[in-house]
Amino acid sequence: MQNSISTGFFTLRGLTRTNTLLTIRTNRQDTYEERLDRLHKNIQDLKPDEPEQWSLKPRMKIKIKREKLVENSFRSFMKSTKKLKLRPNVIFIGESGIDYGGLTREFFRIILPEIVKPTYALFSVGADTDNYIYHISPLSFLHKNNLDYYRFVGRILGKALFENQLVTIHFDRLIYKRLLNQPFMVSDLEPVDADMYRSLVYIKENDPSDLSLYFTVTVSQLDVVKEIELKPGGKNIGVTNENKKEYIQLMIQHKLTFNILQQMKAMQKGFNDIIPEKLLDGFTIAELELMLCGVDKFDVDDWKANTNYIGGYNTRSPQIICFWNLVEDMSDEDRAKLLQFATGTTRLPHGGFSHLIGSAGLRKFTLCKILNVSLCCIIN
Repeated sequence: MQNSISTGFFTLRGLTRTNTLLTIRTNRQDTYEERLDRLHKNIQDLKPDEPEQWSLKPRMKIKIKREKLVENSFRSFMKSTKKLKLRPNVIFIGESGIDYGGLTREFFRIILPEIVKPTYALFSVGADTDNYIYHISPLSFLHKNNLDYYRFVGRILGKALFENQLVTIHFDRLIYKRLLNQPFMVSDLEPVDADMYRSLVYIKENDPSDLSLYFTVTVSQLDVVKEIELKPGGKNIGVTNENKKEYIQLMIQHKLTFNILQQMKAMQKGFNDIIPEKLLDGFTIAELELMLCGVDKFDVDDWKANTNYIGGYNTRSPQIICFWNLVEDMSDEDRAKLLQFATGTTRLPHGGFSHLIGSAGLRKFTLCKILNVSLCCIIN
């Protein structure tokens, strides 16, 4: 195997500096990077002390069969809240392997794609199927124990952030906004219902007294059309210039949360079971999504700059030159598969390859002469 190359662990150094995601700021003076560093320190303070010997570390056992991934995971995450902050120990029943980080990464990669399947009726994909943004299904109330399952999903997201793991499913901005406990605004309505958005903007900018509007809304559910009040006695309260602000806010709240408010609250509760709300103070929706989902674009120069070489290899070795030539010719999809083979994850955290996580913290991508035949549970 003298000429073979093994992909060990690859660390993330942030994408190019021109990527705006890397320099996101809020109205505060501190940068996203500073707040992210503070978040990681606060999360570390929440983790229980661990002995140095790996076998003695207390663990949250996640014991699952692949064919019952959701059901088994639900049981592991919902049976106790006391162990949610322990280091995870993923066990795939019937498979060999010890979880030194690789199985945990695989778990977070595969769990949400299974949960969002139509089988469970919990989420539905939006109209923009090219991006596959998932929304809470308005028919999810038909699912038995649906609120428990939404709390479970919230715990999955919270645990991923707690363990600095990445997930592969993107949810709509309203879900992230709820997780951040931020209020809904008129602008949130535009991508959901453009007609209603324009109507509310008109009401906001004009006197609605002559429009014969009341604090009610007509809804259709399972082919049944009915009128519901936005507030007690709403059918007898006309919309005026004086109360239109309240009307607009109630309409937004109704449109964005009708049939899904309790589900959103359950997800938020599950998320906060692990990540206290105050820890995310100041973060934006885009930043939360970035922390949870990472990035799927690969800067090969950054990859090279954050790679270790062992076993006699260096940047001038013919095998290394050949390897990087192949990587440069790959699509981002194939690069993601390569990254998954070596690390168990298909995405990069904020910061790029210098921020990849191994079993004991930051770990650089490594090229050596020992050929891997499958994803390793221990990252070399």
